[in-house]
Amino acid sequence: MSELETAFMDAFIKDLPDPNKMAFNLNSTKEQFTSALDDFKKYYILHHLSPESSEYAQLFANIKGQIQVLNSQLFTTTNEIESATSQANQILNDLNNDINASKIKNTALKQKLNLVEASKNGASEMNKNYKTMYHLQYFSNFTMLLGIFIAAFITHKVFKK
Repeated sequence: MSELETAFMDAFIKDLPDPNKMAFNLNSTKEQFTSALDDFKKYYILHHLSPESSEYAQLFANIKGQIQVLNSQLFTTTNEIESATSQANQILNDLNNDINASKIKNTALKQKLNLVEASKNGASEMNKNYKTMYHLQYFSNFTMLLGIFIAAFITHKVFKK
């Protein structure tokens, strides 16, 4: 993973609750619930077979209360998970919007770059053209100077006689 990705993940995870803690809460609640459900079945049967026994009634009420506590813990953990999921979705939606905005900006910058490269290519072509024109003019000036010297030499020879 790149340094940017690592920094993003650290910042993203920092704002969210620890998933290991949530998994631990769910697993411990599940284990307690399984045990409490077995006890509930046993005391439900004993309580309804001997409704006059206050001991069974008390044990049944205790286990029923324990199941309600576990149910409320499960509800709390579920709400934490839903809240974390909503928070993660909001963060990801914000990031998606930022990415889309960056893509649009990137497209505009690429278009500007293409214009600059086209201008650069046009400028280099003009530079080549001007060099060619300069060399032609230089050659023309040189041949004209040579022609003047030859004409002066011939004129000098003709009028010297």
